[in-house]
Amino acid sequence: MTTEDNAAGVKLERMTANLAKIETLSARLLAALAQRKPSDPGVQGPGQEMYMKAAAAYLAGMMQNPAKVLEHQVSYWGKTMKHFVEAQAALATGELKAPDDPGPKDRRFANPLWDTHPAFNYLKQQYLFNAEAVQNAVADMESIDPADKKRVEYFTKQIVDMLAPTNFLGTNPDALEKAIETDGESLVKGLENLVADIEANH
Repeated sequence: MTTEDNAAGVKLERMTANLAKIETLSARLLAALAQRKPSDPGVQGPGQEMYMKAAAAYLAGMMQNPAKVLEHQVSYWGKTMKHFVEAQAALATGELKAPDDPGPKDRRFANPLWDTHPAFNYLKQQYLFNAEAVQNAVADMESIDPADKKRVEYFTKQIVDMLAPTNFLGTNPDALEKAIETDGESLVKGLENLVADIEANH
């Protein structure tokens, strides 16, 4: 057996051991979540009433100024479809590359794969188009109390940021590279921290 074979065997053993740890930690996580104490609804973010106000304001805006809503929709669909066509054209050349990406830089997408790899680039661009469309729709709501509008804008931004592809293992090249580089140990450490926090804070 060669040195390379030995190294590959050791890496496989470490990965298998880390996957077993992840399974054990997942069971602990479920047990900790089952023991969770009920929390004060006041600290859970906005209630249904605020979302109903936002939905009513958006519908009122749609009725009062349908041209503005249509403009938002056309802009969103135009950008989305243009990027889809560009991505298809880039792949049709037979090269695994992303279309040109001259858009503004976002620090969350600092890994070069977000710009060069077609799959990661497509996810990034589509997420940014969606985020922009949602935030523009909220910013243009007029028939809503200014204080409520600020709250809607704030919580909308939180939700949009939470759904960024950088927050999920399968769509984050940094996390995937680190997991491969450490034979899964980075995932174990992250899950250990999460489980410890939940167990400590109920």
